[in-house]
Amino acid sequence: MRLANCFVRLVTEQCNIPTTVPEMTKKNSETPTYKRKRLFVDSKVQGSLVRQLILHWCMACFLIFIYLFTLQAFSNGFSLGFGENMAALWNQYGLLALVLGVLSPVFIYDSIKMSNRFVGPMVSFKSALKKLANGENPEAVRFRKGDFWQEMTGDLNKIAKEMKGLRATENGSSSSKFEERETVETA
Repeated sequence: MRLANCFVRLVTEQCNIPTTVPEMTKKNSETPTYKRKRLFVDSKVQGSLVRQLILHWCMACFLIFIYLFTLQAFSNGFSLGFGENMAALWNQYGLLALVLGVLSPVFIYDSIKMSNRFVGPMVSFKSALKKLANGENPEAVRFRKGDFWQEMTGDLNKIAKEMKGLRATENGSSSSKFEERETVETA
């Protein structure tokens, strides 16, 4: 688990460095496309996904090792010692173990990229909701092409528009009440 936390910290620190300037191109008005600047946009969610992935990867490799070691021991009729069985196992499956070790960071990186497709929209959604709750008018929310939960943008944008309209009428009615009080008091 400590190794997984170190890996998450390393990836988080490296991925927070902007690698590209976002290039925005509008293919249509609904979904803008631009390159992501960071892979880790919500380290709590994505970090737990990476830790879980590393844990499952290690458990799977360990169980495969136990299975293969047991098969090796049974096939030799338990005539070889532990070291000899390990050497035979390494001779037979060592390359596979190396390939699995080399591929694990690739799988983790790809999982982080994929998780950005659902974590990124939630960060944008949460930010827009926070602005609405604070009485601000957020810009229209648009998710990237390929992101999950595209349909939520329409609903959130409708709510933001309604809130903006309600605030405008509320501010208009409160300012007119203020003007009425001033004219009554001066008369």
